[in-house]
Amino acid sequence: METLSAIGKLDKALSIINHCDKPPFITDGEILKRLNEGLANPITAKQLIEILYKIKDDKMCLDEVSQGTTCYFSSFEGQLLEEAGGYTTKFKNEASQTGTANSRNRYLYWISVSIGLSTSIAALYYFLEVLRVQYHLGLPHHVLFQ
Repeated sequence: METLSAIGKLDKALSIINHCDKPPFITDGEILKRLNEGLANPITAKQLIEILYKIKDDKMCLDEVSQGTTCYFSSFEGQLLEEAGGYTTKFKNEASQTGTANSRNRYLYWISVSIGLSTSIAALYYFLEVLRVQYHLGLPHHVLFQ
């Protein structure tokens, strides 16, 4: 008996939908039955609704209601995702891209801080140089601000 993670459940449900050829659709009851085959912790109807909603929302399958029964069909996007490694690979890639973006943002943050600090130091230096020139020329201090 196996235990599936949430992502594993998505992958298995997607695979069931994608490999249903005759007829070319499958009902939610049949999906639930196939999902629970060999599982230590059976998937509940509520979990199945969440899984199917996610797959459908991602456009990885199509659905149609016929005589009060919802039938699910594979979509080309779903087949491509399964070939590419399924949701497991998709989530790993997204996590990797998020990590890269975060490190890039940290890098840009520190560059911005260093530029801001350098600009502040340059402005202070300029201000002190103006004061020094005024002092050496013997000008009154209020001339600086006119």
